[in-house]
Amino acid sequence: MDPITALVIPAIVGIGIGILSGLLGIGGGTVMVPVFRLLFDMSAIMSTATSLFAIIPTSISGAVSHIRHKTCIPSLGLAAGIGGAVTSPLGVWLATLSPAWLIMVVAALIIGWSAVKMLAKAIKLPKASLPSEGADGAVPAATASALPKLTRKQLLIGAAIGLGAGVASGYVGVGGGFIMVPLMLS
Repeated sequence: MDPITALVIPAIVGIGIGILSGLLGIGGGTVMVPVFRLLFDMSAIMSTATSLFAIIPTSISGAVSHIRHKTCIPSLGLAAGIGGAVTSPLGVWLATLSPAWLIMVVAALIIGWSAVKMLAKAIKLPKASLPSEGADGAVPAATASALPKLTRKQLLIGAAIGLGAGVASGYVGVGGGFIMVPLMLS
C-alpha cells in the first residue's frame, strides 16, 4: 500500500468524520464502514469492527464539546450509552455468525432508515421551535442552561433506546447515535 493510501486518505476521511460527529452526533461509522470496505478492501466484519474502534475517540471528543457548551443532557446520554454497551456484544456476536452481504445490507437499511426519519422530522419542525443562535452560530447560554430535568421513566426510555441501538451498533459498526438520534427526536 503506498503512503498516500495508507496515511493521507485515512486522515482526510478522519477530518470529515470528526466534523460530522460534532455536527450531527454520529461517530462516523456511516462513512467509515463503506470506506474501509470499498477503499481498503477490508472484510465486512473487519470494516465494522475497525469502525467501532475508531468511533470511540470521535464520540468522546464530540461529547466533551457538547457538555462544555451545555447542548446535551448527560444523564440521558449515560442511560442510552449504558444500554448500548450492554447489548453491543450481542450485535458483534450476531455479526460473526452472519454472511458479509447481510451485514452490509443491514448497515445500508439502518443508514437509510435514519436518514429518512431525520429528514421527515426536519421537514415537520416549525421554525419557531429552533433555538435562536448568536452571531457566532452558538446557542445563547440562557437557552443552553435551560436543559430539562428528566424523569426516571424518560431515563428508562433512553436506556431502552440504547439497548436496541447497541445491538445494531455492534452488528453493523455504526455508532449508536445514528439510531438513537432519530428515536429521541420521535
